[in-house]
Amino acid sequence: SFLRSFSILLPILALALLAGPRLTAQEFSFLAGGMSTASHNRLNELATGESSYSWQLDFRHAFDGHYAWSASWLNEGHAATHHRDGFASQLWAQVLSSDRFELSFGAGAYRYFDTQLLASGETTNLHGWTPIYSSSFTYYTASPWFLRLTANRVSQARGLATNTLLLGAGYLLSKDSPDRRRALHRGFWETQRTPAE
Repeated sequence: SFLRSFSILLPILALALLAGPRLTAQEFSFLAGGMSTASHNRLNELATGESSYSWQLDFRHAFDGHYAWSASWLNEGHAATHHRDGFASQLWAQVLSSDRFELSFGAGAYRYFDTQLLASGETTNLHGWTPIYSSSFTYYTASPWFLRLTANRVSQARGLATNTLLLGAGYLLSKDSPDRRRALHRGFWETQRTPAE
């Protein structure tokens, strides 16, 4: 399943990188952290949650001062009867920013591949689409490197919904300097330092 989804993600990343000089800002990041589940039983009530590891590879391209698009691979770790990962494509709104910090919210579609354990002990591979909702808080350093905290909510699909909380680092791929990138990409609400008198 990974190779099949990666074959979808790779051409998108390649086109974005080839178009690099035309883009105002491109970012690539790796994040890792934890996952918690919220499974639905036959009464459509939330069952007891489980926890596991999770990690994400993320490419993000900002269109202008308020919006961005991302393509990412999300591994949701291992639940008792599920091992799910997949490709997500999201649109982002940058709602709050300063010289160093940025808060964004995203929503999109998640193409998942889920290996489920059956009661017989055998496994079955299921795949499909489900919504994904995210928020991210980013700290930009004076260099091209940045730190990012991301929370994802993957909607219920085939009896599984997950929440992931991930922390990691990323790198600005565009040719713009970090100061130029921050000047171009302000959120709906922005704050700036007042020069000392």
